[in-house]
Formats: sequence, structure tokens, C-alpha cells
Amino acid sequence: MLKMSEACKRLGVCRETMRSYLNAGYIQGRKLPGGHWRIDADSLESFKQDPVDQKALDLMRRRGICR
Repeated sequence: MLKMSEACKRLGVCRETMRSYLNAGYIQGRKLPGGHWRIDADSLESFKQDPVDQKALDLMRRRGICR
């Protein structure tokens, strides 16, 4: 399990984008009682490898939704 900051760094996105991916179910993670997220590393790697998801990520970057 990865911390939010590490997962964002690996994917190259901001925290808001990572939260939206988690809430949408694109990436699997768990919200801890204190409100912090732990992201499943395998799920993150699968998301990075999926060309459909990568296209969505590229579109979001072009529209300024994420960095």
C-alpha cells in the first residue's frame, strides 16, 4: 500500500486527480479512519499500463484538470 503522495508521484498527477480516480474506482485504495488514503500499488500499476485509462489521463492533463 502506498501513501497518497507516493502514488501521485508515480502516476504524475495531483492529489485531487488521484482522489477522483479512487472515488471512481479506477484505482483501488482504502480510506483510513483519519481520512488518509492508502493506494494499492498493483492497482496503480495496472492503471498505468491500460491504454484506455492512459488516454483519459492525457485528456485530463490537456484540459488542466490535473498536472
